[in-house]
Amino acid sequence: MKGIHPFNNFAGVDAEWATGDFTWRTELGYTADVPVTLPSAAMAMADAVEWVGGVEFFPGGKDTRVNLQLLSRSLRTSESILELKNYLGLNGAVESTFAQGRWKAGLQFAVGLSVSDWYLAPSISYVGWEP
Repeated sequence: MKGIHPFNNFAGVDAEWATGDFTWRTELGYTADVPVTLPSAAMAMADAVEWVGGVEFFPGGKDTRVNLQLLSRSLRTSESILELKNYLGLNGAVESTFAQGRWKAGLQFAVGLSVSDWYLAPSISYVGWEP
């Protein structure tokens, strides 16, 4: 059995800048020949346009970090496909240390704004043994 992995071409541009206590980031990408699935289960190709905009800041000084990102993806095809043609979502992370920096608590999340999609990942770590 012989398999063929599809290749695609990608072009993108990104920027980052700081204003006061905030670091802003954005990226725009275009991908040609993204494999998609037709309702017949056959593979077809589409073009994708993706955009991400984000901000990172440290409220209250240095111990807490907040990273938020808004993202969008659009598959450009006139055919009916099984994948989402348009997606809009918000994701990010909040991390903080406590107990003189020996413990770290965090929350990573992703929320689909154009679909009902939730992901929450809380964490707590003891880092007091790290050098």
